[in-house]
Amino acid sequence: MIQRPRGTKDIYGKDELIYKLIFDSFEQLATTYNLKKIITPTFESYELFKKINGEQTDIVSKEIYRFTDQSSRELALKPEGTASIGRAIIENKLYLSKEYNKLYYIDSMYRYEKPQKGRLRQFYQIGVELINELCLNSILDSIVLANSFLKKIKIDEYVLYINNIGSSEERNQYIKSLKTYFSKFKNQLSEISQKRIDTNPLRILDDKTDSELEIVKNAPKIIDFLSNETKEEFSLLLSKLEKLNIDYKIDYSLVRGLDYYSNVVFEFVSTSSSLGSKNTLIGGGSYLDLTKTNDSFKINGVGFGIGVERIFEILKSKQDLYIPENKIDVFIIFENNSQYDQLQKIIYDLRFENITIEFNYKIKKFKKGLEDAFNSKSKIIIFQELNQHKTNNWTFKINNKNFEVNESEIKKTIMKYLFEN
Repeated sequence: MIQRPRGTKDIYGKDELIYKLIFDSFEQLATTYNLKKIITPTFESYELFKKINGEQTDIVSKEIYRFTDQSSRELALKPEGTASIGRAIIENKLYLSKEYNKLYYIDSMYRYEKPQKGRLRQFYQIGVELINELCLNSILDSIVLANSFLKKIKIDEYVLYINNIGSSEERNQYIKSLKTYFSKFKNQLSEISQKRIDTNPLRILDDKTDSELEIVKNAPKIIDFLSNETKEEFSLLLSKLEKLNIDYKIDYSLVRGLDYYSNVVFEFVSTSSSLGSKNTLIGGGSYLDLTKTNDSFKINGVGFGIGVERIFEILKSKQDLYIPENKIDVFIIFENNSQYDQLQKIIYDLRFENITIEFNYKIKKFKKGLEDAFNSKSKIIIFQELNQHKTNNWTFKINNKNFEVNESEIKKTIMKYLFEN
């Protein structure tokens, strides 16, 4: 038997309802922020991710699903959403219209990494990008939106970590200092971190293993390389968070894993026992040159990505989680094909009015059909007894009470009851 690939899963039943709850909750919130949805291709040019995410990042160097198609084009499955958004904005000239400066997406992403709880090789990501709106208020709004989403789905066990990694000039000075510092302790670092000293020492700070070493914890801090203006803006952002009663912790080692970030970066990290420690639920920050195209046009903005699988694991562990189920409005029991032919047009019309109708496709005896109807928990059960067939009447069972309705009155009776209840 052929099984699903490692790091993927089939989603159905209660699990599917939890995913739906996550997506629906976010989309409801996105509407209040006037965000517009965007859908980008599942695969893109490999060059796009190498250019925007950074060739030395873990995503591009180790985790990306990369392949060559039949025309020898080098392509890759999306490992994250922001690079595709940047490409779409440039290619479709969305920057010419303010209608598309606040975007969100819900999409599948793909990374080749060791599967574990809350981390799959095919996973869902919800993302937000506030494009060409970079300022203190847009950064604040982005963080508030992320915080509001967690509150909306009743997740309270998390810590907001925040940092400022400075402008490119400030960061370059910091990187020089890190190279000098880590060169002294090269032999104590992992093989990959030793290579990063020359290529991108910032990656050492958020390496899953080396970040726990004392020499890394004691490395120079970015705060010492920021200008007074940058520090003042950062302090103002923190004061605004405090006024909104949003708790935070400054983490000077927080740099995020992608090259396009500048200035403010943040992570909402779960403290829930259902995931264990140090699991990021939401991560994001600001960027000044997302597409790195040329000096004449740059995309700046702020955004974040939500790890849906980690949110899912937390919600699934909740004993008191309320999941709205798909309710069946009407269940019709058919004992012969002529009965089905009678109501076929009525069923079609009612479904067109967004009324959920179920019935037995295969002809069943009344007792078995009634059992299916009760199990469906439908609000209305409709059937026709032999004596009713002669009069063209049908029996309605509502709240264990029966009454007869003529075929011509079925649609009107159903809609009246559902409207009033």
